[in-house]
Amino acid sequence: MKALAFDFNGTMYMDTDKHRQAWDIFFQKYIGRPLAEEEFLHYACGPAIENIMRHFFPQVTDAARITAFAEEKEAIYRRLCREDAAGLHLIEGLPETLDRLRARGVPMVIATGAGQGNMDLYFEAFRLE
Repeated sequence: MKALAFDFNGTMYMDTDKHRQAWDIFFQKYIGRPLAEEEFLHYACGPAIENIMRHFFPQVTDAARITAFAEEKEAIYRRLCREDAAGLHLIEGLPETLDRLRARGVPMVIATGAGQGNMDLYFEAFRLE
């Protein structure tokens, strides 16, 4: 084995519920309702957040406004994560596994599409250094 790559969101940290709640809060504010389950699964799970915003707000052509919308949603997500102290942890057994791999000198990398603000939260909460 040369190295290991780990996917983060929804794999190492089970946070889909926090993203769903954040989207619901965000869209309640801007479109007056949360997303239907089909909309959430089809449009808000997976694509880059800027693409999600462009889908739901095609009339907004200003890139800075799209970025501001995206950051607003992610700030809601980070708040929800911090408020759920009991749920703010890596999956069971993962910290010990990562420690053992590091002790054996196995190179590791974590992959995420998260922005810097979310990564800062993850490094702070999970001591990923």
